[in-house]
Formats: sequence, C-alpha cells, structure tokens
Amino acid sequence: KIQPPPSLQRLPAPQGVACEQHCSSKGLKCDKSWFDFVNDCEYLQRNFQCSRGCGYEVGEDIPNFVSDGKHPMHGFCLVTDAIPTCHNKHPSTSRLCACA
Repeated sequence: KIQPPPSLQRLPAPQGVACEQHCSSKGLKCDKSWFDFVNDCEYLQRNFQCSRGCGYEVGEDIPNFVSDGKHPMHGFCLVTDAIPTCHNKHPSTSRLCACA
C-alpha cells in the first residue's frame, strides 16, 4: 500500500490559486500522486466551512471548497474520482493542496 510522505501537509489555498503555486509559496512541492491522501470530505471539512456538505464532481482542480459567494455551488466541498493536478485552478474555488 502506498503511504503518504511523512512530511505531507494538507494546506488550503486562497481562492483561485493552484496548488503548485500555493505549495511553492510555503517552500514545499506539490505532487499529484499525493492527492489520494487529501481527496477526502473529512480533510476538507477540517479546513473549510463546508456549510452545504460534501459533493462529488469531476475536475482536475478538486478537492476544493466553492468559496465564491456568487457561485451556485457556494458552500459545497467537492471530491473527485478524477486525478487532480497541481497546476489546475478555478476562479470560484479554494483548493485543498497536497504539499511536502
């Protein structure tokens, strides 16, 4: 079984910021294989106010929280079966990043 790196940190990024950029700003790296250890409602709820609960969507910018108050999905935390990337971002969401 694959284990996360011991130094893995699950860091919430500001709205519209990619994980590559957010991890780098903390002196860390992002690796898409680490998202398996982040793409989980429990971790999202520890870092964001998922007032509307957790939902399932497909997108390379997920796991995230829909932080834009004008977006119809505002308040949802989202997980995915797709493989997230480190460089994707969305103007209406705040990503939960896998940094180490």
